Amino acid sequence: MINGKGMKLTSINHLFNNEQLTDKLNKLMNEDTETKREVIHGEIQEQFNSVSKLFHIIEQVVSYAIFDSEYRLVYSEKDLNKQAISTLFHSTNSFLNITKEVIENGKWQGKVYLNNSNNEKTWYNAHVFPFAQNEDKPDLFVMVLMEVSENESIMEKDAGVIQSSYTKMLQEVMNLIFKLKKIDGQMIFTFMEGKLSQKLNISKNLNEIIEQLDQDTCLLLKDKVDSAFHGEEEVFKFQFKGLHLKAMLSPLLEDGFVTEIVGTVIDISSFDYSIKQIEHIVNHDSLTDLPNRQKLMKDMELFIHNDAENKPKAVVFCDLDRLKNINDTIGQFAGDQVITMIAERIDAMIPDGSYLYRLDGDEFVIVFGRLTEDVNHLTKQILQKIRQPIVIANHEFYITATMGISYIEEFANEAEEYINRASIALHYGKVHGGNQVYEYNKQMSQTYNELLLLESDIRKAFKLNEFKLAYQPKVDVQTNRIVGVEALIRWEHGKKGKIPPSTFIPIAEEIGMIHAIGEWVLYEACRQFMRWKEAGAEPVIIAVNVSAIELQQADFLCKVKNAINETGMDPNYLEIEITENSVMQNTDACIRTMKELRKMGISLSIDDFGTGYSSMGYLQKFPINFLKIDQSFIKDLFTESGSAEIIKAMIQLGHTFGLKVVAEGVEGEQILSFIRDEDCDYYQGYFYSKPLDANEIGMKLNSLH
Repeated sequence: MINGKGMKLTSINHLFNNEQLTDKLNKLMNEDTETKREVIHGEIQEQFNSVSKLFHIIEQVVSYAIFDSEYRLVYSEKDLNKQAISTLFHSTNSFLNITKEVIENGKWQGKVYLNNSNNEKTWYNAHVFPFAQNEDKPDLFVMVLMEVSENESIMEKDAGVIQSSYTKMLQEVMNLIFKLKKIDGQMIFTFMEGKLSQKLNISKNLNEIIEQLDQDTCLLLKDKVDSAFHGEEEVFKFQFKGLHLKAMLSPLLEDGFVTEIVGTVIDISSFDYSIKQIEHIVNHDSLTDLPNRQKLMKDMELFIHNDAENKPKAVVFCDLDRLKNINDTIGQFAGDQVITMIAERIDAMIPDGSYLYRLDGDEFVIVFGRLTEDVNHLTKQILQKIRQPIVIANHEFYITATMGISYIEEFANEAEEYINRASIALHYGKVHGGNQVYEYNKQMSQTYNELLLLESDIRKAFKLNEFKLAYQPKVDVQTNRIVGVEALIRWEHGKKGKIPPSTFIPIAEEIGMIHAIGEWVLYEACRQFMRWKEAGAEPVIIAVNVSAIELQQADFLCKVKNAINETGMDPNYLEIEITENSVMQNTDACIRTMKELRKMGISLSIDDFGTGYSSMGYLQKFPINFLKIDQSFIKDLFTESGSAEIIKAMIQLGHTFGLKVVAEGVEGEQILSFIRDEDCDYYQGYFYSKPLDANEIGMKLNSLH
């Protein structure tokens, strides 16, 4: 036995090949230290020195093993085997690297573990030394093992648990986490974890990945990796295997040099999709899915400033006329359907290279491309398409629109300026009757600005009672006797003088004042009738013009009833004039309202007949009493070929449907003679009298007795 440790030196006799030396060593180990120093000499000096360190270690260790240079186990004190010895926890070195380090440095140290019968690990501190030399290289190596302390063992176990937990955690991470290193000119991933790595199924060699990329992405990736190896942190996006990815690279430095890159890659495909969806929502109208005002402004900036060769030809502002009437009549849902259908009609008409946008409410903008030949002609065709009847919820509607054109000049102005010009042309057209195409000119800006100033003036005029009524006589063609009067609103502006209805009525409609003004006209006409009657004048029918907006209000009938009841007006002497276009905008609803008015005893007439687009079928359905031929046909009677035949046809058409026909704008004896020969019933115009104030009409009515 050796020093009571149970280590038999005779068990390694074959290593020394000298029985005498073995005996001397056995005796030596049983003597005290002083004796050892005395006997060490001559032939055993060299051998003892070579093993004395080993024996010193052996006294402190649990076990040891000896193996040769080819990694063959020569001896083991315990149940150590090749697999256990080669399991080095804190080193990835191979056995060749271990022996190389022993030869160069005289030792190697690390940690190993042994599994017991329950497959539980026991950890040891391991040391490897050269044991026997053959010339300059060791032939044998000894590994001595010392079991780690309990605390150290616990720490090692905890470290193992932490390491295992950390590894599992990284494996479960949705992203890709990696370390990238240059090895022999190749970019190699030395570490790679995360579910995204499995999803992408990528190679450990970065060059192989780069070969699968398109040229732009390949250049981007190379540039970013190269920048990171030069010490820069990089964040960038790219696409790979159908995914949208975001990568972050961070260099690792040692002694001022970048040795590796630590990186992460995130799959942002769903995020990118969400961003695109949000961008689409922000830049598109939710009802029609057309680009909106914000997108228009962005695109116009690009069109005007960044695309000089393909700069658009014109911007066209389009606004539907009186869509609010439909919303008020049968609801917002119907109005939304109308907008959607109109958007589809316009979109189907615009050529390639042109773009359609929906702004607020019923406003659209068309940007016509450079190759569009005749913008004015094309917009008129679009208007015709818009005018086609629309059927919603068993209601048939006729929609009109007004368009303003702003042509793009060679030298670019601000994009917003072109849009504003188109808007000015549009609103200029709206206050001049609408339902037409208007091309912008500089005079429009001045006129439009003046019209805008009238908005506040109209509100003030209503409060200050500046509005008055004049009365245009309606005369029997055969007897030249007054049979009725038409109430016409007049405005004497305090500073600007007389302002014609054709100027302020469209503005009143735009600013929502037309309801109040129309109600005032109705009440005032009824009150004036009662004044004439009380004064003893011959009662005649008094006609009041009603706008399309008023006619389609849900409370219109109620307002008429209230006016009759409050003023004492006889409804049989009240006539309501409706323009042809207004009744065609919401035909079914208008017909129902008109029938209710007829039940009350009120007469109805279609004004400006011939300027609209009503069909014969609908004309037959209208419960009307009078048909008024628009003055434009009467004035052109002897100057325009075909006008006479048109007037004859209108008179015959009215009589066919049992209607009385009124000719407007009669200003001469020759015209009166013509319509008399064609059996026209009544006429209005300067030939008999201009519109007169209430007192003048009162005197004429008194003379009828």
